[in-house]
Amino acid sequence: MKQKKIRFNFKPLQAGMRIVPVGSVTDRQTYSFDSGEYAPDFELTPLVLQPYCTVFDRDGVISSGTINASLTNMKWMAGEDKPGAVIASSNPNYEITESGANKGRILIRRNVQVLSPLTLYFYAEYVDPRTHQVLVFRGSHQIVCINESPAIPTLKLDAPATVLYNPWDDAPRQTIRATVMLEDEVLTDPSHRRFWWYKQLEGTIRLLEPELDPEVVRIEDDTLVIDQEFMGEEIGILCKAEYASLQQQLPSSASGSALVATCHICRRVPEFDYDYSGVPPQIAPNQSSIYPKLIVTTNKGVVADPSRVLRTTWYTKKNSPGATWQQIAHGTNPAISTADITSSTGLAMDLGVDVEDRGPLCILTDKDGNELTDQDGNVLWAN
Repeated sequence: MKQKKIRFNFKPLQAGMRIVPVGSVTDRQTYSFDSGEYAPDFELTPLVLQPYCTVFDRDGVISSGTINASLTNMKWMAGEDKPGAVIASSNPNYEITESGANKGRILIRRNVQVLSPLTLYFYAEYVDPRTHQVLVFRGSHQIVCINESPAIPTLKLDAPATVLYNPWDDAPRQTIRATVMLEDEVLTDPSHRRFWWYKQLEGTIRLLEPELDPEVVRIEDDTLVIDQEFMGEEIGILCKAEYASLQQQLPSSASGSALVATCHICRRVPEFDYDYSGVPPQIAPNQSSIYPKLIVTTNKGVVADPSRVLRTTWYTKKNSPGATWQQIAHGTNPAISTADITSSTGLAMDLGVDVEDRGPLCILTDKDGNELTDQDGNVLWAN
């Protein structure tokens, strides 16, 4: 007896996470050296931070959404510019929710020193119930305290905290603009504010550089333009800003008390269905080729150019005992020979099509891992 092992081929889960304050207590403190008081005072009213860990299953086997209740090996660490010791459950300065839908929620009952920001680093794992592979979530959130002033500047981005990029419907380029406001006034004078743009990498950050980061189209003062085709499956953007009054000078680099705002962009292909047209069940005996056309539909209707996202493979099978499917063509509208009909029992053949997500653009390399370039030295990309 011949035997073959058959397994499901699951698509990898798409994951994302963000950490946000919960409730009315802000994550930015002010301290008055005159009165010796904090506002807000975390020792009196704790700051609450909630990590939201989400997954998206393109196969639809498991429910997509927040999976905090299923996290394992969850822990918080405190530090300044890198993770420190793990926060123990006995530490009176913190309280961590260990189970349920809010698993990972942390209450902070300690105040932060002026110009010495506190960064909390989050780590957790999630076991994919389909494949039992471990998915790792990492994130960080910075809490700063500044000297009390008559007005506290705020930093805002014109993009939401989480942006979902649909490669079929959305324009590849995403423009993000930052704004520093002092009460109700927008600060537009570059001599009074300055911005720095960073890329978040598994709990750490580094400055975005067009020479190193191909997803960066342009960085101009308060504006960042990202080409989402080159960002991979996701990218975390962090903006820092400094404000200076008329009597102050702007620093040359972002300080520990700089204003901070974040944006997370995820590539997400929506649910779709596919079929093909252009092939009648019966054709003329002298027709040497057929020309099927792939049709992809979403909840918005027929997709105009499915090849931007999907890789299409066509198969034929002779109508003969023991015949198997043979890969015959690629593309959304190929020419397929009818030779298998004349060489089949009953003068018939089967036609099949399969599609898969091409994925984000990746740099082409040789077998040694060296980047491939064209004659002008430009790096070659493909998906």
